[in-house]
Amino acid sequence: MGQPEQEPRWIVETEEHRNLVRKQLRRLLGAAQFRNSRRYPAFLQFVVEETLKGNESGLKERTVGIWIFDRSPDYDTNADPIVRVTAGEIRKRIAQYYQEQSHGDELRIELPLGSYVPVFRHPQGTSFREIESAAVVPTTPEIEPGLRLLTEKPPKHETLETRLHRIAFVVLFAGAALCLATVAVRWPRTNDLDRFWAPAKSGSGPVFICMAEINGPPPDDSELTLEQHVKRADLVTFSDAAAGAQIVRFLESRGAKTRLTSESATTITDLRANPSVLIGAFDNPWTMRAVSQLPFQFVHPEGTTVISIEDRKDPSHRRWSVDLSEPYSKLTQDYAIVARFHDSTTDQVTYIAAGLEASGTSSASEVLTNPKLFRLLARAASPGWESKNIEAVIGTQVVNGNTGSPTIVAVYCW
Repeated sequence: MGQPEQEPRWIVETEEHRNLVRKQLRRLLGAAQFRNSRRYPAFLQFVVEETLKGNESGLKERTVGIWIFDRSPDYDTNADPIVRVTAGEIRKRIAQYYQEQSHGDELRIELPLGSYVPVFRHPQGTSFREIESAAVVPTTPEIEPGLRLLTEKPPKHETLETRLHRIAFVVLFAGAALCLATVAVRWPRTNDLDRFWAPAKSGSGPVFICMAEINGPPPDDSELTLEQHVKRADLVTFSDAAAGAQIVRFLESRGAKTRLTSESATTITDLRANPSVLIGAFDNPWTMRAVSQLPFQFVHPEGTTVISIEDRKDPSHRRWSVDLSEPYSKLTQDYAIVARFHDSTTDQVTYIAAGLEASGTSSASEVLTNPKLFRLLARAASPGWESKNIEAVIGTQVVNGNTGSPTIVAVYCW
């Protein structure tokens, strides 16, 4: 038969109770399982203190990652499992501590599986007063909630030989840990979206992020007053700016260098020097030049108010179109082109994220930065797309000016 069932959780209600938990926490952190680390005591003290303050509802993986491991508020918890890994190690060390017979009559602090909220239990048959008068608490420094990871200091009074052995062990252990961490963090990122962007990250220079300007190339600044220049210069739509920022953020999170620029400030020399991402369609002549050689291209027949994405194999069928004369409030569907191809003019890899209207451009940037959305595109592409040129038409519903989830309308690889 297994061990007897544990006592119910102890509800901490008074300051006396909270102080007792803190004394047990110091005892636990002073034990061999914790005293030579900074990460595990910082983690455990943080979640215990937050629970004692009544903040247990906020103890989520992301919260712990931000406070203890200095992660950014929007970090990817799937790609960076540091909180889950550390919690698992803490559970193991707590179990090791309480397995020792000398700790059998102490208040139990536990971290249940699947949770970052600790629970407290009386040992079997032990009263509150007995726990209070238990073994003397070892003196250990308080670890403030929110402590970031610190470099471990070597213990004092060690011989040179002992220190060399310790350093060698630390180096070997750190190397193994680094390998495991690299696998844990990088493996989820080996996905279709990263393979799509791999050519952009292979160069030594920055990736050019070239955005459309509303009014096209500016006139000679020497003929403008300062007021005219301020009103005229660098007019970029919000949707294009947001798409550019989203792509910049994605690429830099993957280690790529970027340079955000406007179409009027971009030269053919720039595009020949580095991979580029062209954002916006009809207001970006670099986009219009690039897509003119692709299977799907933007068209705006002269004398009409209809703009379209045309399939060069079936140019008479303009099913992906928007009528600019219609009220914006009646826009229900928008379309965009996303692409990656080798541009024969620049001899560089070029990426496209451009919509007929703002909603299309927003959807294009979503597909190019969201692994789940891009996976739909990859599944619709022909086998071997990773090493080919690829272009897709993206569709999105628009409801009262709000953009819906992108869908993959057509994909072509060559």
